[in-house]
Amino acid sequence: SEEGTVNADRPFAYVERNYPDMEVGASSSHRPSLDPRDPYRFNPGAHLFVRDRVSLDSESEDILREYFGGGLYDVKDLDVSNDGRRIVFAAHGPAGNPTHGSWNIYEYDFDRKQVRRVIEDDTIANLGQDTSPAYTNDDTIVFSSDRQVGKGDFRVADNRDYIEDFNEPASLLHTMTLQGEKIKQVTFGNYHDIEPVAMNDGQIVFIRWGREYETLYNCLEQDIDDPDFNTHPHGGGYGHGNGNGFPPGLDEPKEWTDVDKCGGSAAGDSFETRVFISDVFNLFRMSPGGGNLHRYFGDPQSAFSDKSFIHFIDPMPAPDGNVFSIMRHIHNPVYGGDAVQINTSSF
Repeated sequence: SEEGTVNADRPFAYVERNYPDMEVGASSSHRPSLDPRDPYRFNPGAHLFVRDRVSLDSESEDILREYFGGGLYDVKDLDVSNDGRRIVFAAHGPAGNPTHGSWNIYEYDFDRKQVRRVIEDDTIANLGQDTSPAYTNDDTIVFSSDRQVGKGDFRVADNRDYIEDFNEPASLLHTMTLQGEKIKQVTFGNYHDIEPVAMNDGQIVFIRWGREYETLYNCLEQDIDDPDFNTHPHGGGYGHGNGNGFPPGLDEPKEWTDVDKCGGSAAGDSFETRVFISDVFNLFRMSPGGGNLHRYFGDPQSAFSDKSFIHFIDPMPAPDGNVFSIMRHIHNPVYGGDAVQINTSSF
């Protein structure tokens, strides 16, 4: 077939779910369902379907319903092997399932039509919340987890890095063999490192979510919690019924003034101070073993302008060495976004 066409005889898999209501929308203190800042959220009711070919008369099979013994499960983060014969993914068994009661990494073999959990031992598998798996080019699996094995056994002494605002362990990148052995932590810090993907040259690109904090000392009462979303960039208005528009946009993103920051601030440690919190998403790049870690795409100053509202998620390698991604506005009350190609050589 011609380059770029789909092989109709190739089996494929996809996730089907009813998208939950976004409730009050995203903010610095609230993460709605399916928010990438909340990798541990369990949204039961998804299905992982497999078809043996791309055809209207091909039937879809839910490959996890019988595996989990019935009940509502959740599944996400599919990645396909280089030969197209296997997929690896994250799934959470039905609530209360004694052996699949946390986020775990699973693999499906299209030829054998078999599902297996990559980490076989129940105790070891359920020690952590494991998500965002991807095959590397050296026959290992990179994934995100709160187990943080590089900090020792947290059951003895919990020395893990935490996302303090949400009182949860950071989800950081680990590697393991295809048999679920030799688990190694490769990133560290107070971040959620998620959605890794192997590039054509073997390097790993992933999304790092972190937070920037700035203490403000001169906020006036009339500047705090202004409901006009277009005046103050914190996003508290949109989705709460207080505003009806987005910030200016990407062409000329507004640099935030101290008054803007006061409008989106939280209470500080004393009566005289306020704290401005900004979520920052960047693409990072590293070797499969964690070496040569560096920012791949993103502006370190974006935390202080409208640019911080724009998040790039679900990275995929492009044939020319660049990255495909989904670009979305964090306060958009509708799921999804725009498919874009990021020319990483320009940054």
